[in-house]
Amino acid sequence: MRFSLDFIKQLYVDVSIGNAPVPEYSEWLEAVRGDKDKLYRIFMTVFSKLSVINTTIGYPQQFIIVPRYPLSKKPLISWVGLKVREYNDREVLEIKEFASRAGKLINSAVICKHLVVIDVDSDIPGVKELADVRTRRGYHLVFYLPKYEAVKVFNQTKYVFSNGVVSVEFISGSNYLWSYPIQSRYLLFINGVANVKSYSILSDRLRYALASADLTPITATLDDVESKLKEVLVKLGFKGYAKSLSLEGVERESYLNDSSLSVNPKESKFNANPLTVIGGMELTEFVKLCARVRDRLPVCFREALLGNPTKGSRYYHLRLLLAVLPFFVSLSKEELEELAKDFGERTNSRSSEVREWVYHSKYFTGRASGLIMPSRFGVPQEAWTYFKSVGYCSNCPAYGLCRGMSRKGIVDYLTYLISNIV
Repeated sequence: MRFSLDFIKQLYVDVSIGNAPVPEYSEWLEAVRGDKDKLYRIFMTVFSKLSVINTTIGYPQQFIIVPRYPLSKKPLISWVGLKVREYNDREVLEIKEFASRAGKLINSAVICKHLVVIDVDSDIPGVKELADVRTRRGYHLVFYLPKYEAVKVFNQTKYVFSNGVVSVEFISGSNYLWSYPIQSRYLLFINGVANVKSYSILSDRLRYALASADLTPITATLDDVESKLKEVLVKLGFKGYAKSLSLEGVERESYLNDSSLSVNPKESKFNANPLTVIGGMELTEFVKLCARVRDRLPVCFREALLGNPTKGSRYYHLRLLLAVLPFFVSLSKEELEELAKDFGERTNSRSSEVREWVYHSKYFTGRASGLIMPSRFGVPQEAWTYFKSVGYCSNCPAYGLCRGMSRKGIVDYLTYLISNIV
């Protein structure tokens, strides 16, 4: 990838007219009431102003940079292979040089190798004083752990603490990206006027680390991370989580594909008569089978697949489908679009929301940007982790399974139900 101003300008054009399907596009288009010409003019104005003040960006050498589209979080390149590289790899350095020369004209991210990022989606008083970065919707706390490639909380390198209103997202390791604040800009419409906003660096520790390309100020231990995470959780009302918190360092991540779609029926306590078509059904076929055992389905799954999830929980329910369906259904690109469309109709959602769901559905199953393999996020363990933070309900025929928050439990239970009606 070679830097040129013409190349960057074309990115602005492509994003503004919808040729680069970034998830933010539907929000922008809605803000200008569908006027694509107006959106194009806004982007050209932004480009012309930023290109005048554009400066080269410097990075700490340990960071593996992933360039993103202008004003977007969508990666500009496929970074699947980058997560196994070292920071001094030739390709890593070439990509970093491109992003550096592009400066503030693009957004960039850092692969969370040796990093822990705590993303607080809240503006509750007291959180700002603990944070390193002010984002669009909240705050980031950032730690560098040279000894560990990743850190797990409750045995997950990504975990979301949520009560449906406030959320704290813990991420670490090579499967995730942290928005690099110096290159994180977004388009915000205030009273119909477009404003380009930037992430703000709040703490001296992070400011010194990034300005000097020396990560010493943000170097931390597991105890440091645990202490700060507990403090954040307590301030946001998650005292129970804070008390039971346990962190584990991973010195070397495993890059084997752990996103298998298969279910081993021999290990299922329900599956005396296993289906041979597990993982290979069509979506419509699976929906019909589930409809026949509707009253015996876990409430959360029944609501997601056949019902009408309430506003505020819809994103979680769609994530649940993405976490469970691939064990039964071979989800093609077209079926993913159909799934999001059907979900949108059942929930009476706006078309812009449906477009966003389509994008995220492809992203979490590895079918965004032309990928045709299971996502590096698993298919997707990440989606399940995000969903289970909602909690569980007691009004459920599979209560014992859901209570344990086991995706395998729900998969086994569904396998058992469907096996007995075929």
